[in-house]
This record gives sequence, structure tokens and C-alpha cells, in this order.
Amino acid sequence: MLRFLLPIPMLAAGVLAAADDPGLQGGILLGPSAMRVSPTFRHSLADADKRFRALTGYAPSGFQPVLIIPAEAGAAPSLSVDSLEGGGLTLRLFLPADGSGADTASFLATALLLREHYGKFPPVPGSKVPGFPSWVTRGVGSLLLAPSDGKAWSEVQQPPSDLPGFLGERVPDVRSVSLLARYDSAAGALIRAGLCDDAGRRAFREYIGSYDPDSNPEDPARWIPGWDMRSVERRWMLGLHASGDGEGGRTGVAVMGPEETLGQYGTIMDSGLGGKDSLAVLRAERGSKFLLDGLTARLTALRLRSNPLIVPLVDGAIALVSRVPRLSPGKIRTEEARLRELAEGLRGRGRAIEDYLDWYEAAKVPTQSGVFEGYLVSPEPAVAKGPIGRHVDAVEERGW
Repeated sequence: MLRFLLPIPMLAAGVLAAADDPGLQGGILLGPSAMRVSPTFRHSLADADKRFRALTGYAPSGFQPVLIIPAEAGAAPSLSVDSLEGGGLTLRLFLPADGSGADTASFLATALLLREHYGKFPPVPGSKVPGFPSWVTRGVGSLLLAPSDGKAWSEVQQPPSDLPGFLGERVPDVRSVSLLARYDSAAGALIRAGLCDDAGRRAFREYIGSYDPDSNPEDPARWIPGWDMRSVERRWMLGLHASGDGEGGRTGVAVMGPEETLGQYGTIMDSGLGGKDSLAVLRAERGSKFLLDGLTARLTALRLRSNPLIVPLVDGAIALVSRVPRLSPGKIRTEEARLRELAEGLRGRGRAIEDYLDWYEAAKVPTQSGVFEGYLVSPEPAVAKGPIGRHVDAVEERGW
């Protein structure tokens, strides 16, 4: 339930209670009875604003925070947009103290989006509160709070046939748990696909808009005008098939495509080598440990945004860099050649996926060909064994 109350008396007591709470900062604050909030939910709320900004690109601001009012466990969430006498805006969000409920995340996302929409200006009494599409609020919400389970998307339901069909779907009833999980997972994947680059995040912020007291706001369009539907649909379909919405899938980190990931990987490796042709040469340089540690840190950061298809390559590079001080120069060069060969193979596989998606978009067939699944079988990085490892294998084969 979305409530719009205008005007109301000053909410001084609630704001002070929130400001005194040390558990949350930034765009979300806990109001009265904050101690009723479960520690797990409190931790999730503390990270939600950071995830929201990382996801959308909104910079920290001095806007009035969203005030969370704890309710009884199992209570239905509700949101009020209040214009205070003398100016000022208060967004009060009533959520179950334990964070339960299928609508909790979407209400939190709606409150944060309205916070950025209004900014420092309270709405004119009697004006309409914009209603964002369900796929936007539920998609953003699914990426803000930690998932309640670790099911992959394919374990929840078959993926939608196309993007226009999904945009036309109605949100399932909260009693249909599996269908609602299917919808939220698809909406979250769509949000990630649209916000994967700076242009997409900028278009999203323009879509949310800035409040103009002199205008007569209407409900936003059902699709974000700045997003190219064709390219977003391709990334969305790839995300649905290539990765689940388990623990790693509901973060605010945008996942790159295969070609973009390979480009970032090449840039990081070239920068880490510092003009040298091999890690074997870099190892002999003064300060090599510092340089190798920096290369490992950049590769680890890349892994968080890597396309699932390229993860084995990044893992292999991280493993090699960590072992450089203990390997001979010849072994290092051999491993580097293997990684280059793997990168070329993955580049070809990524292009094959793009070609398949082009065909899929043109054909719009209701059934799956089975070819796509084969493209997504990532090669496992080879594990190099030393004398001790080979001896242990021999003992295990003999049985003594």
C-alpha cells in the first residue's frame, strides 16, 4: 500500500530517533523502536543504500533519508510520502522488523527511487506520486537485499520467451511463491542488463527524473527510453541462461559481457606487466612483490564483474600470479601461453553466443535448440601438480 499524506505535523521525534541510531547511515535510517529490527535485517539495510548507489550511479547527497519504521513480523509493508508544513520531505517506510515478506525489497527500492526523484523539494500538496513499473521496483529491490535462498534462476522456472512478453506480465500473487521468485529473478536480471555501463545508468537516472513543483507529474513510461531494447534484451537473455540469482547474482555489481571482460582482462595484464613480455621478467625486477600483489588485486576485482564464461580464465591468471615467486621462468612462460590459448578459445565461444542470440532474436522460437547450453560449458582451469602431488596420486591408485 502506497500512502500519500499531505500535510502532516512535523516529525521531529521520529527523525531524532533515527539520527541517534548508530547502525545505519546515508540514505536509510531506522526510526522509533529500532531495537526491534533483527540483526540480520539491520545488516542488510546497512548495505542496501551502498548497493543502490553502486547499481544506479547516484552520488551521495544531503537529501532527507528514508525513515524505516519497524512493524510486527509478517506485517504488510507500506510507504508514506509526507510534505511537512514549512517545507521538507519525509519518506516513511513501514517494514516487518525481521525483514520478511515478498514485498519488502520492492517497497525499499520504491522509497529510495522516490528519494532521488524528489531530492530536497517536497511534493506539492495534492500532487500525484509517480508509480514506477513493477519490473523496475521489484528488479531493483531484488538486488538490494540479500537473497532468501541460493536457488539458481533455472531452478525457479523456465526463462521468459522474450522481453516484450515479460514486460506485459502481471506480478504474480504473493501466495504464489515460486512464480513470484521467477518474476523477481527475471526483473533483477533485466535491471543488471540495463545498468551494465555508464550510459545505461545515466539513462536510468534520467528516467527516474528530478522533481519539478510546477509540473504535473505522470507515471513513468513502461520502458526506459534511454535503453536500447534490442541490446538490453540480448544481455538479459544471456544473463538468464548463463548465471543464476544465487548469492553472487543479487549484488549491485554489473556483470560485463564476454568481449568486454576479455578486453578488461587484457588491459589489466598489460598494465601489470609494465611493458615486460612475461611475468618471469617482472619477477626479477625490484619491487616485484608489490607489483604482483597489485596485479592480483585488480584481477580479483575484475572477477566480481566478469562474465561467467570468462571466470575460468581470470581464476587461472590469479592462480598463476600467486605462484610466480615459486615457479621457474620456463614454467611461467608455459602457463602464460596456456592462458593466451584459453583466452582465444573463450573469445570464439563468446562470439558464438552472440551469434546464437542474434538468431534467437530473429527467430523468436518458443522452444530451445540445445545449442546454447553447450556454448556455456566453461573449461575448467588445468591444475598443475608437482612431484608431491604426483606421488600422492600414485599412492591413492595403489591403495596404500
